[in-house]
Amino acid sequence: MAPPASLENVIGGKLKLKTKKTGGSIGKHNSSGRPSSPAVAAAAAGFTSGGHGKVLSKTLNKKDSRTDAQKRHDAVLANRLAAQAKAAAQKSHKERLLEMNEKLASLTEHNDLPKIGPG
Repeated sequence: MAPPASLENVIGGKLKLKTKKTGGSIGKHNSSGRPSSPAVAAAAAGFTSGGHGKVLSKTLNKKDSRTDAQKRHDAVLANRLAAQAKAAAQKSHKERLLEMNEKLASLTEHNDLPKIGPG
Protein backbone atom coordinates (compact mmCIF):
# COMPACT_ATOMS: atom_id res chain seq x y z
CA MET A 1 0.00 0.00 0.00
CA ALA A 2 1.44 3.37 -1.02
CA PRO A 3 1.64 6.29 1.47
CA PRO A 4 -0.88 9.11 1.09
CA ALA A 5 0.01 11.94 -1.25
CA SER A 6 0.56 14.36 1.64
CA LEU A 7 3.39 12.19 3.03
CA GLU A 8 5.38 11.64 -0.20
CA ASN A 9 7.93 14.39 0.56
CA VAL A 10 8.63 13.28 4.15
CA ILE A 11 12.17 12.06 4.77
CA GLY A 12 12.56 9.42 7.48
CA GLY A 13 15.44 8.82 9.85
CA LYS A 14 17.31 10.86 12.45
CA LEU A 15 17.37 14.63 12.44
CA LYS A 16 20.54 16.16 11.07
CA LEU A 17 21.39 19.19 13.17
CA LYS A 18 23.68 21.89 11.87
CA THR A 19 26.84 22.15 13.94
CA LYS A 20 30.02 24.17 13.61
CA LYS A 21 32.86 22.13 12.24
CA THR A 22 35.86 22.40 14.56
CA GLY A 23 39.31 20.96 14.10
CA GLY A 24 39.07 18.55 17.01
CA SER A 25 36.43 16.27 18.32
CA ILE A 26 34.09 17.37 21.05
CA GLY A 27 34.81 15.69 24.38
CA LYS A 28 32.22 13.88 26.42
CA HIS A 29 29.99 16.03 28.57
CA ASN A 30 29.10 15.15 32.11
CA SER A 31 25.34 14.80 31.68
CA SER A 32 24.61 14.41 35.38
CA GLY A 33 25.45 18.07 36.05
CA ARG A 34 27.96 17.14 38.75
CA PRO A 35 31.69 17.83 38.52
CA SER A 36 33.71 14.80 37.57
CA SER A 37 36.31 14.88 40.35
CA PRO A 38 35.88 15.27 44.13
CA ALA A 39 38.33 18.21 44.22
CA VAL A 40 36.27 20.11 41.64
CA ALA A 41 33.09 19.26 43.52
CA ALA A 42 34.53 20.60 46.79
CA ALA A 43 35.71 23.80 45.12
CA ALA A 44 32.30 24.32 43.52
CA ALA A 45 30.58 23.78 46.86
CA GLY A 46 32.83 26.35 48.54
CA PHE A 47 34.90 24.02 50.72
CA THR A 48 38.66 24.10 51.03
CA SER A 49 40.86 21.13 50.31
CA GLY A 50 41.63 20.98 54.05
CA GLY A 51 38.20 19.44 54.42
CA HIS A 52 36.06 19.21 57.55
CA GLY A 53 33.51 21.68 56.14
CA LYS A 54 35.56 24.89 56.32
CA VAL A 55 33.95 27.56 54.19
CA LEU A 56 36.10 29.75 51.99
CA SER A 57 36.74 33.27 53.20
CA LYS A 58 34.85 34.80 50.26
CA THR A 59 31.56 33.52 51.67
CA LEU A 60 32.41 34.72 55.18
CA ASN A 61 33.18 38.26 54.04
CA LYS A 62 29.99 38.60 52.03
CA LYS A 63 28.28 41.91 52.74
CA ASP A 64 24.66 41.94 53.81
CA SER A 65 22.89 44.31 51.42
CA ARG A 66 19.58 44.26 53.30
CA THR A 67 18.26 47.37 54.99
CA ASP A 68 17.63 47.60 58.74
CA ALA A 69 13.89 47.23 58.18
CA GLN A 70 14.43 44.06 56.15
CA LYS A 71 16.65 42.63 58.88
CA ARG A 72 14.04 43.41 61.56
CA HIS A 73 11.33 41.88 59.37
CA ASP A 74 13.32 38.67 58.98
CA ALA A 75 13.95 38.56 62.73
CA VAL A 76 10.24 38.97 63.49
CA LEU A 77 9.38 36.21 60.99
CA ALA A 78 11.95 33.90 62.57
CA ASN A 79 10.49 34.59 66.02
CA ARG A 80 6.95 33.90 64.77
CA LEU A 81 8.03 30.62 63.16
CA ALA A 82 9.76 29.57 66.37
CA ALA A 83 6.63 30.42 68.41
CA GLN A 84 4.40 28.49 65.99
CA ALA A 85 6.69 25.47 66.13
CA LYS A 86 6.73 25.60 69.92
CA ALA A 87 2.92 25.87 70.05
CA ALA A 88 2.51 22.98 67.61
CA ALA A 89 4.84 20.82 69.68
CA GLN A 90 2.70 21.34 72.81
CA LYS A 91 -0.22 19.27 71.52
CA SER A 92 -0.17 15.72 70.29
CA HIS A 93 -1.72 14.64 67.02
CA LYS A 94 -4.63 13.06 68.88
CA GLU A 95 -5.39 16.31 70.73
CA ARG A 96 -5.32 18.31 67.48
CA LEU A 97 -7.73 15.82 65.88
CA LEU A 98 -10.12 16.07 68.83
CA GLU A 99 -10.11 19.88 68.60
CA MET A 100 -10.76 19.80 64.86
CA ASN A 101 -13.63 17.32 65.31
CA GLU A 102 -15.20 19.52 68.00
CA LYS A 103 -14.95 22.53 65.73
CA LEU A 104 -16.52 20.65 62.82
CA ALA A 105 -19.30 19.35 65.05
CA SER A 106 -20.19 22.89 66.10
CA LEU A 107 -20.56 24.10 62.50
CA THR A 108 -23.94 23.95 60.78
CA GLU A 109 -24.28 21.80 57.74
CA HIS A 110 -25.35 23.26 54.42
CA ASN A 111 -28.39 20.98 54.14
CA ASP A 112 -29.61 21.89 57.62
CA LEU A 113 -30.14 25.55 56.72
CA PRO A 114 -33.67 26.45 55.60
CA LYS A 115 -34.10 27.90 52.15
CA ILE A 116 -34.70 31.62 52.09
CA GLY A 117 -36.83 33.19 49.41
CA PRO A 118 -39.08 31.82 46.72
CA GLY A 119 -38.21 28.59 45.05
